[in-house]
Amino acid sequence: MLMLLELCFSLEQERRDELIEKYYQQIVLGRDGNGQQFKRCEPLNLMGWMPPDDWAKKVLVKSLAHEGESQTLETFEVESNNGTGAAIASRIEEFVRQSRQAKKIQFPDDLPVAAIVLACLKHGSPLPPEIWRIAIFAEPPAK
Repeated sequence: MLMLLELCFSLEQERRDELIEKYYQQIVLGRDGNGQQFKRCEPLNLMGWMPPDDWAKKVLVKSLAHEGESQTLETFEVESNNGTGAAIASRIEEFVRQSRQAKKIQFPDDLPVAAIVLACLKHGSPLPPEIWRIAIFAEPPAK
């Protein structure tokens, strides 16, 4: 879910904010269009994944699903009014910034990104978030 919210940043700002607000309110917080909590529905914990330091050596040969670090974006309450999507987007941008500061992901020069994606699919590994972040968020990863 966090990845889907981050992918919304590839849209123009007005559409992005509208979509982020709907996803966050309805899917993450579990509320209907009127802000009422769905029955038997708890808010989701949004979590990201950072691969281990030696991930580039391992990604082609095994699953990294049980390695690396989890990063959590704490669920927060929002009021349904103007600016809510922008406020949620701001929190997500801050999470991405902090996530990137906490751990830099370096892609090997001799390994195409497509090979990384295929290896993750084959071995059931999470995708390193920088695969989509590099195209969406301004700050590139450190080399």
